Amino acid sequence: MDSLRWTLSRLSWGSALDIAIVTLVFFWFLVLTYQTRADQVLRGIVVLVVVGALLASTLQLTVLGWLLVHSVPVLLIAIPVIFQPELRKLLEQLGRTSTIMQHPLSSLSQPTADFTVGQIVAACEHLAGQQFGALMVIERKTGLQDYVDSGTRLEATVSTELLEAIFYKNSALHDGAAIIQGDRVVAAKCVLPLSENVGSTEHLGTRHRAAIGITEVTDAIAVVVSEETGKFSMATNGKLLQALTPERLRRMLMAFYHPDEVQV
Repeated sequence: MDSLRWTLSRLSWGSALDIAIVTLVFFWFLVLTYQTRADQVLRGIVVLVVVGALLASTLQLTVLGWLLVHSVPVLLIAIPVIFQPELRKLLEQLGRTSTIMQHPLSSLSQPTADFTVGQIVAACEHLAGQQFGALMVIERKTGLQDYVDSGTRLEATVSTELLEAIFYKNSALHDGAAIIQGDRVVAAKCVLPLSENVGSTEHLGTRHRAAIGITEVTDAIAVVVSEETGKFSMATNGKLLQALTPERLRRMLMAFYHPDEVQV
């Protein structure tokens, strides 16, 4: 009790704020790594360090204790490498939430949004009816320029005919993703990262894994038309919503363009 009172007597507002900020950073990092590969790696590191420390102190293992103490600087260097995707995601979230750093989201008027969403949904219906696969990525606040550069630039207004032509089976652009900014298709045949966190949906093909992958590392929305089943899916925040009806897809896309006006 005396040591607790002594500690509390030396605790200032600055120290409390310092502790709160560090706690928040660690909590935020744990939230980002939850149910990812980094989560398993982090648990392995913690188990290894705790078990090693217990063995070293209990059995007086001098060499093991020395190794654990001197491995801390190595871990500090290795952490940015091991957790690079999660650290990148954290920094992107900071950029999106900062009013100083974030760039404005493409804002469409209600008629333009209605038209754009209608063209996307109609294209999905036509492609599904012909058993043609498709992958469309709608940019939000995180820029997708790296992925745009990997494909073929188009800079064309979104239309059903254009999207059908892109994903026609014999088209030179049908492999890869079409990236949409606002009401424009800026590029096609774009290469996206493939997700490895598919869990119980291991049967998913490359398009679906790419849709999940791009939404894991950015805040984009990805729409997928399955070549095998002709069903629609939408990925957002690393989660895949499958077997959507055209009306459900339309409402979800409208909620993206005008979140304050549309109920999904």
